[in-house]
Amino acid sequence: MKFKTAYNHPIQSFMTTNKVKNSKKMKHELFNEFKDRLEKGGIAYEEIFPRVKTKVVEYIFFLTASSGIWKIGADVLAEKLGCSISSVYNTVMILKKTDTFIIARLANNGAGRYVFVNKLHPNFHKIMKEVFELSSEEIIALAPTIEVNNSEEKSDNKGQFKGLENSLKPDAAGADSSFSPSYLFRSFLKQENKAILESTDKISIKKAIDNDRPKSFSAQRETLIEFGANTYQVMLFELILEMPYAQYLKDQAYKIALRAGSDLDFQTFYKAKNAVHELSMRICNKEMNIRTLPALFEAIFKAYLAKNKIPDLKILEIKARERKVVPLYNWLEE
Repeated sequence: MKFKTAYNHPIQSFMTTNKVKNSKKMKHELFNEFKDRLEKGGIAYEEIFPRVKTKVVEYIFFLTASSGIWKIGADVLAEKLGCSISSVYNTVMILKKTDTFIIARLANNGAGRYVFVNKLHPNFHKIMKEVFELSSEEIIALAPTIEVNNSEEKSDNKGQFKGLENSLKPDAAGADSSFSPSYLFRSFLKQENKAILESTDKISIKKAIDNDRPKSFSAQRETLIEFGANTYQVMLFELILEMPYAQYLKDQAYKIALRAGSDLDFQTFYKAKNAVHELSMRICNKEMNIRTLPALFEAIFKAYLAKNKIPDLKILEIKARERKVVPLYNWLEE
């Protein structure tokens, strides 16, 4: 997931001078249009944005209704809505996949803050031209890509998001009505998240991460989301911050969480936690170079994974125990 960068001054200037007259009415119109587009695309809004997530989405629409653009931190969103930061991150990730918002980052010392640009807002073209300095051709290419399959012919792909037509199609023999486009959409998000660090540019991504300078904790969280960290990676990151580890280990927390891999799950999370603890002990004993923290964590973590790995064994054919046949003694016939 790539983020654009915007500067505070042009954003603030645009927000101040380009307000619509009735922002409340605009919010309802844009939000209803958003839900209608999802419905026409075969996606159930309530399924991808349940409970807490829908509060986050509605609030983002409320913020961007006035001028079409707004800047806010994930921590501020979480505090205002009374939800966890993880809920905000997950909601923003899904919202970006709907292609309804440009989600940028605030440059300079505003790291860790989102910049939301509503593509459905009348000011969208003007925002991208004045704030992001894009050409008309570049702006047109950013238009929402939700498409509806208008073919009368029945198809498993009818009404899906553009780009999901070939994702996780059910087999013709085993297809059923429960395999909905909403399920396909959620599965697509999970599949894409898992593949982020397994792509062909995995090495270059690692280099880009490892060459990063220490960031604030909020900026580290934003980087995690940018690279598609899953729930357990975020949990590992937060665990490192909460534990009494050395400060330079905490400065590398997001790199360590990313090194754990996007396939980190419930079982491997505890091994990753143990690997971090061992890493901390090595730091205390001065057994390592601080600059190699992420790489050393990855090596220790792999050792933990291999240590408890069950080897592949050939299935042994166990013969049933032979029992001696005991002759039946019929005492009635004697």
